[in-house]
Amino acid sequence: MKKILIAFCFAIFLLLTGCNNSIYTVNFIVEGEIVSTQQVKHGDDAVAPEDPELEGATFVKWDQDYKNVKSNLDIKAEFEKEEFIVIFLDADGNVLKEETVQYGDSATAPDRVLRDGYRFTSWDVDYSYITGDLLVTAQFVQQFIVKFFDYDNSIIDIQYIDYGLSATSPISPTRENYTFIGWNS
Repeated sequence: MKKILIAFCFAIFLLLTGCNNSIYTVNFIVEGEIVSTQQVKHGDDAVAPEDPELEGATFVKWDQDYKNVKSNLDIKAEFEKEEFIVIFLDADGNVLKEETVQYGDSATAPDRVLRDGYRFTSWDVDYSYITGDLLVTAQFVQQFIVKFFDYDNSIIDIQYIDYGLSATSPISPTRENYTFIGWNS
């Protein structure tokens, strides 16, 4: 009797575990959007959709296994951002800085850009949202030093003036028993 009871329990166990007819929902998700939904029988495999495309990124893999499905699954696409080279150049074409930047990120310009006799004004292109390899060139304006001297050759004022602009006269100097009539050039 004991053997029959054990065999009967074993048969019930096999019947219950071997006859799972459950259907599960498997969602494939790309950037928060469901791109494929499948109804999969217990133990069967889901079928992944074509590898998804995402601007500025490369598909790497699905985040979990979808073989031998035994529950509802939300499977997410994993991507790796593309990387680009951004090169900062001086006015003569010399490399000031080179950096690798991920798609959509901003490059970081060099701290100081110097050129004798010139003042840095800007970079020639925007580098705040990188979508490909990029050359960024420093822009300069020629600059002149204008010095104003007093009657005894002491400096009254020094101004750095951009090309095409005029210096601003300082306050007229004073000297006892003299009248200031203007600057010599």
